[in-house]
Amino acid sequence: MSNDRVRLRRLEPAAIGGVMSRELANFRTYWRGTTFSSVLEPIVYLLAFGLGLSATLVDEVGGVPYVQYVGTGMVATAVIFSSAMPAMFGTFVKHRFQNTYDAILAAPVDVEELVSAEMLWIGLRASVYGCVPLLVTLGFGLDPMPGMLLTPLFCLATALGFAGFGVTMAATVAKIDASATPPEASELRILASVPIFAPLPGGSLEHLAARLVPLRVDAGTVIVREGDAGDRFYIVAEGEIEVSQYDRPISELAAGGYFGEIALLRDVPRTATVTAKTATVLYALDRDDFLAAVTGHPQSSEAAETVMSARLSGPASTGYRSAAT
Repeated sequence: MSNDRVRLRRLEPAAIGGVMSRELANFRTYWRGTTFSSVLEPIVYLLAFGLGLSATLVDEVGGVPYVQYVGTGMVATAVIFSSAMPAMFGTFVKHRFQNTYDAILAAPVDVEELVSAEMLWIGLRASVYGCVPLLVTLGFGLDPMPGMLLTPLFCLATALGFAGFGVTMAATVAKIDASATPPEASELRILASVPIFAPLPGGSLEHLAARLVPLRVDAGTVIVREGDAGDRFYIVAEGEIEVSQYDRPISELAAGGYFGEIALLRDVPRTATVTAKTATVLYALDRDDFLAAVTGHPQSSEAAETVMSARLSGPASTGYRSAAT
């Protein structure tokens, strides 16, 4: 039996390839925008700083033609920005907010393989886009030289170095919004009490809590009106509100109640009117923040579908405290 046992390597190529294939599949959804900006940026720089200044103020820098000086310098900056920035901010967001890496590590992939795959993907992508300014500069008159064939290798080595630096920073920093006011414990508790948000990890709840907008409304105020477009999700912190359809009351909500998810998730007009019965304190969450949190987490999305299905089936069968809005 021992002769048939497969010896696993410290870094398994299949695991690294799997992580990179996921990144490639994701990249296919936005590669056009990235490619367009990578081509447009060196053109703008060359037109503004290259041709403009070289024709008026500067002919050479240290004996190097100014267009050549600007064009080749942009290769270095393109590699740095294409590797360091995604490695720092992209990795941090996927780790702390989207919990992408938690899902990947549930597969037969360990941390070393995950980090290696991320660095290799960022390095390969940055090395390709780092060569774009050089190709654009050739179109502006840069003389081709045999040494330029080594540019992708130098770009790859540089990008891997900056990718490693970025991933290290993303793994060590506590947060990227140090100047932001930390959310109140009460805001975290009220978010966690909502079944839709309960499955979210702590980092995502903190992010949502920082996005909450407190609202105070007087008794009789219409908060949402049936038929209007949905732009926010609401949680009742204090007070009582009434839910009505076709001008007939169908339900009431007290502290801890919530409404507004159906219009946002189904992209339909409000299905009910919500009016404050007493002076009420609400927390509002904008449409984009709500959708990003719920649709980006499978368990939260499933909980939202459960809530909506129960509410749409009618108040008598829901077990929830509110009607669909």
